[in-house]
Amino acid sequence: GALEKVPIINGEWWRLITATFLHGGLLHIALNGYALYIIGKEVEAFFGRTRFVAIYAISGLAGSVASFYFLSYGAAGVGASGAIFGIFGALAVYYGLNRRLFGKFGMVNFRVIIGVLVLNLVLDYALNTSGVVLIDSSAHIGGLIAGGIVGFILAPRYQPSEWRNPLVREIKNINKDRLPWLATLLVGLCVVEAFVVILLLYRGNYIS
Repeated sequence: GALEKVPIINGEWWRLITATFLHGGLLHIALNGYALYIIGKEVEAFFGRTRFVAIYAISGLAGSVASFYFLSYGAAGVGASGAIFGIFGALAVYYGLNRRLFGKFGMVNFRVIIGVLVLNLVLDYALNTSGVVLIDSSAHIGGLIAGGIVGFILAPRYQPSEWRNPLVREIKNINKDRLPWLATLLVGLCVVEAFVVILLLYRGNYIS
């Protein structure tokens, strides 16, 4: 079930999905599980369970497609890192869009998330360059981009509503119609289309 170039070229496309549920040891799954617990519950609370699942699934698939393209022959990739980076990206977009509503708290969280993402990408590069451990940076970047895009589409857009009392005013989410879901479906289809194009290029020996 791991992500390997040759089996996928030969038709085992499901590895793009199964690889996100596999990990390379207890430390690997523990780190990913901790990151998902810390960030995931916050994204789920802000976006809702269904939108969280959409972000996670599309980010994971996008990370696998990116990894498939850049993965070396003979190498194997596993892990949910692409999906987790997508969750990070969605949360960064959420705080960025609603920075005025959250004020200083929102800006601090936005900057912290961006800092963590940049630090992780720099660490990926450093570890890969040193040869200490091989990290699939392409999956991280692919998941991050997809998560940011889907997060932007599905993020709640708040608008002032009724006054609860003279000091407290309610807000409502106006991003609840079908259009965000249609746009999300389009993003998912674009990820699938990208995989099909890359697959055909490999099978036609246009890329190697």
